[in-house]
Amino acid sequence: MQIVKLVLACILLSLMGCYGSSSSLTKNAPDAIGDFNPYEPIDAEKINLFIKVMEALPAGKIPDFNPPKVPAISHDLTASNFAEKYQQQLKLRVDPNLFANSWRDNTILREAANKQGLSLQEFAALMIQVSLAYTSESLGDKMNILQSWKEGEKLEDEQISLLDEITNAKLPLTDPDSARKRDVYFIKLEFALAQCFFCELLYNVPLESKQVIKPALSRLKQFLPDPSQQIPVLSE
Repeated sequence: MQIVKLVLACILLSLMGCYGSSSSLTKNAPDAIGDFNPYEPIDAEKINLFIKVMEALPAGKIPDFNPPKVPAISHDLTASNFAEKYQQQLKLRVDPNLFANSWRDNTILREAANKQGLSLQEFAALMIQVSLAYTSESLGDKMNILQSWKEGEKLEDEQISLLDEITNAKLPLTDPDSARKRDVYFIKLEFALAQCFFCELLYNVPLESKQVIKPALSRLKQFLPDPSQQIPVLSE
């Protein structure tokens, strides 16, 4: 199988998941996530605010994000239902309110953010927007992101078709060969959905944000992971 590359935005810190339907590509920004719009353009002033907060943190590192545990999604569901529930899970993981709740006892971060006039929620939202712009601009050619998005869609369609074939064959779930194949297909489906999600986020970063982030790339590198080192691969 062709190697599939998934660009991880550093805001997610190795979290995997998916968001929205990937049945069609669009150059228009998708819907906001709850009350938060990750595609709202940022300016140089906001980037400087982010840097000032980061400079006040130990080792200049973003605090660990410990999202609330969510129930494992059953593989007994149809592929489409599984995908829908999996999409909902990652949508929560890019909610600034969840980041803020995870950091509620971090007094150093709270004081650093407050000093710049930011609440924890506002800092989390800013972190997501800066990280997306930083990652998208660092990766360069927007067409590479689009190509990865298309590859993710193709893999998603393939895995859903394979899972539907097993379901339609009405083989018992206790059948060893059937169970093994289902597990493999679900893993690949998760990966494909994740790839589509991250590529959608990165593809839709506003041009204004990329333009203002470019002069700050060298400063941001000391706080954010190198995007070229955040590319896991899935192969047979």
